Order: sequence, then structure tokens, then C-alpha cells
Amino acid sequence: MQMTLEYFFVQSVLTEVEATIRPMVVKNKNRFDLVSDGDLGAMYSDAMRMKQILINLLGNACKFTHNGRITLMVRREVENGADWVSFVVNDTGIGMSREQIDRLFQPFTQADSNIAVKYGGTGLGLAITRRLITMMGGRISVNSEVGVGSTFTVRVPARVILQRENV
Repeated sequence: MQMTLEYFFVQSVLTEVEATIRPMVVKNKNRFDLVSDGDLGAMYSDAMRMKQILINLLGNACKFTHNGRITLMVRREVENGADWVSFVVNDTGIGMSREQIDRLFQPFTQADSNIAVKYGGTGLGLAITRRLITMMGGRISVNSEVGVGSTFTVRVPARVILQRENV
């Protein structure tokens, strides 16, 4: 996978992502909230890959939530003198057990075979998402509780510096 780095405004990516996921939100009678801390500014990263990451996470939240709430919280942070952007996707969906979370990011693996039958999917989305985030120098984490929902947190640098293997 290649990265194409460019400057872009975070808010413009969020606007496009929100428009893309809106039909998925409506389909399962969910509510979507976008919460951000003021002006998120610009990033130097791969805008297309950033959209792909967010659409995948929000699409999963939509798929596993019915008559619930999906929230995307975005904020800019400074850590050790470097700018970071955090994207937190929270849902009130079916949630996952610790065992399911442990299998989440493995290619071609669903969290649970019963879920795979009911909801479909290839088991590639989260593996690809994690790889893209890692390529950007970021990280992803997940917290979840069965019957309560899930929270995925993505932290990526506001300015991506490609490693030699990605150039």
C-alpha cells in the first residue's frame, strides 16, 4: 500500500466522511453525532486513506448498532512537542467480549462466527485499517462491552513522515 501525502483540512475530510456514512446511519435507525474541539486545522497525511479509516470504523459501528447512537469525537493534541489528531468512534451497538477483541485485527477473521453469518463481511476491514494507521505512524485501540457498545480510538500524527519502506 502506498501513501500519498498532502495538506488537507481535517474538517473537509470529516464533512465527506459524514456524507458517505449518512445512508448507513439512517438504514439502522441510528443517530450520528460529530463532536470536535474547535478548529482542527490541517494535516499533512494521506486524505484518501484517512477517509478510508474513518469510513471503515463508522461503517462497522453502523452495521452493529440498531436504534442507537454513533459518535465521532475529534480533537487535536500536542504530545512531546508533536501535533496529533485523535479520532474516537463510539457506538451503542452489540459490543464485544475480550476474546472477540483479541481476534479483531487478524486478516480474514471475524470477531465471532455467529456474527459473521448474521452481519456478513470478509474480516479484512479492521486488519487493513490497522495497517494504514501504522503506516501513518499512529495507533488504534479498542474498548468494548457486550450489549453496551464499542469505542475505537485512533491517534495519528498531524504530520506524517513516511518510513523508508513506504517511500
